Amino acid sequence: MLTYADLSGISIVEGKIPNLQKLQENFYLEFKEIFKNADEKHEEYLRAIFEEIYSLRLKKIFMHALRQIVDIDVVDINKISKPENILKDEEEIYYKFLEIIKEKKEEILCKNPKTFAVFGSSLEDKETEKGRNKEKEKEENKKSEEEFKKIKIKFLKECPAIVGIDLKRYGPFKENDIALIIDAQAKILVENKFAEVVNE
Repeated sequence: MLTYADLSGISIVEGKIPNLQKLQENFYLEFKEIFKNADEKHEEYLRAIFEEIYSLRLKKIFMHALRQIVDIDVVDINKISKPENILKDEEEIYYKFLEIIKEKKEEILCKNPKTFAVFGSSLEDKETEKGRNKEKEKEENKKSEEEFKKIKIKFLKECPAIVGIDLKRYGPFKENDIALIIDAQAKILVENKFAEVVNE
């Protein structure tokens, strides 16, 4: 069974050597048990030491994967050499990472512009999305123009400043002042006898 002293030693060694150190196959399972049973006093320590060991091992695993990039196109991914002393729990991460590298490499080197993709978005998709965004922007601008349409009104008495639905400040107004006010709010002022519509 793993002890706190074991974990401390593993962390030190993992940081000193260039390759993965040999660990017992059930290392992650045993650590999980220790962490599950830890009290609050030791939980933070265990979390920190695990993150140290895990990040060091993942860096070595990813660096090994990147060195295999030349073989990715010609060899079955599952036959590509794996790092020495890699654990079963880590192998899944290693081969998934290789798969991602292979997929992205194929997308970037694909010569068909309709299927050429970078990080999951084809050029065709980008153009389509761009067109959709332009249409959406036009619709929103049209809607905004209709919503903020203004009419000219003449104030029949003093009126304090008001904040329009466009978040702009209008006024204050004196009797006989003429102003362009957003239609919806102008109607409210007219209905409440503060103003009248100016017909041009």
